[in-house]
Amino acid sequence: KTVAAVPPCYVMHPNARMRMAWDSLAMVAICLEISVSPLFLYRLTQVEQNMADFTSWTLTSFWALDIVASFFTASYVNDTLSFSVADIAKGYLKSWFLFDIAMLIPDLVGVVLELSD
Repeated sequence: KTVAAVPPCYVMHPNARMRMAWDSLAMVAICLEISVSPLFLYRLTQVEQNMADFTSWTLTSFWALDIVASFFTASYVNDTLSFSVADIAKGYLKSWFLFDIAMLIPDLVGVVLELSD
């Protein structure tokens, strides 16, 4: 697999250290989601509720940023690594975008409702 062109500074290589660190952070975020989400089913003290809310807001922000990062991570198009933002967007919109948005919207609604209380 070859690289199509010199990559622009704002597009990450999918195997770059920064992207690998981001993906590792995503695994930690998934573990936190699994741990924190069930807490909202219980009556928590105010301090515990505040901690759970803060964690939820932080995770929601992370997932929103992850969608943005996905638009700036090079992807393969016909076995060639493309750094074109248009190609990346087209590929992302055809693959994981709908799933990512479907998972993010309920979190965003929850955060907005929590802030409005």
